[in-house]
Amino acid sequence: MDTRIRVALAPTPKTTFLLATNDLGTEIFRARLAPPLQMNRWAAPTLLEGLSLWCQTRLYVVLFVDDEAASYDLQLSDGAGLGWNTLFYDVEVVLRPGPGRPGFKELKQICRRGIR
Repeated sequence: MDTRIRVALAPTPKTTFLLATNDLGTEIFRARLAPPLQMNRWAAPTLLEGLSLWCQTRLYVVLFVDDEAASYDLQLSDGAGLGWNTLFYDVEVVLRPGPGRPGFKELKQICRRGIR
């Protein structure tokens, strides 16, 4: 498959939002998951690897966070806020502007604009 899959992840203290879209902007996966502190530390990397294998393509992931240090909780970036690049996915850490809870509407805009 040549489809480029974009994934936007937004962890909060109460939930983790995940939205995946294809090149055409069509939503292919939407989930509201447990917050990072309530899940196994390998849950997010394993989920992304599985989605990459399912779609048979590398994922382009935006980790949308309030604080760069918070991005480390999902095991998708280092302590300095730099996203991991693996065989299955590339992660870019983006700071969320201002206060407020993210939602799927916000994540869809991120996917629509393009990640890379």
